[in-house]
Amino acid sequence: MEERRCPTCGALVARDAGWCGQCFSPLGGSAAPQGGARAAAPAPTEVPQARSTSRRAPAAWPCPVCDHRNPIEAEVCAVCGTPFARLFDRR
Repeated sequence: MEERRCPTCGALVARDAGWCGQCFSPLGGSAAPQGGARAAAPAPTEVPQARSTSRRAPAAWPCPVCDHRNPIEAEVCAVCGTPFARLFDRR
């Protein structure tokens, strides 16, 4: 199965997601739900506002050991080598 990424921030998103859980951008062209029926797009709850001309910072994860912000694609911290999976350890 091919992974799906948000075109705005690059975060992994579910195959049937209508919006990105990381940056909340709408994901056009989502895959049809199982069973072949296409789900209707949810009605917007807010009036869309004009997008800012400034760019958002790229998605990143903070290292739990040294607090260095790493690109979301990085599997280990660029500074101390801590693996990304360490973010999910229970403390």
